[in-house]
Amino acid sequence: MANITVIGAGGVYNAEYFFVKSLRSLGNSVQFVDQYEGVSRKFLTRFLSTRFRPYRLVLSNLPINRRRFERVDLILVFKGELLTGDTLSRLSELNTYLFYTDTYKFPILLKNRLHYFRG
Repeated sequence: MANITVIGAGGVYNAEYFFVKSLRSLGNSVQFVDQYEGVSRKFLTRFLSTRFRPYRLVLSNLPINRRRFERVDLILVFKGELLTGDTLSRLSELNTYLFYTDTYKFPILLKNRLHYFRG
């Protein structure tokens, strides 16, 4: 079976939770990476990063953007609102796909970023 990494927001009953659960039930090895790990004010960080481009400059200090990602069969990124361009560039060298159903709500997340996802 496949070795898969899922990057998203932690929690129960969100899309990431159900994808991880389903992929594991199919026999895949799945590692979940919470992009909000180490973020104390999650709502404020999400609000500012999705609405104010200058705030995106401080995101490089977050653990998700300093993490070293191992090569796996597949990396799924849910929204990825806290991922910097540098992190997306590193992920693009791996087998990475963006999964974001609400793109029309937050165009700032997609502007100058979709070219990183070659899937």
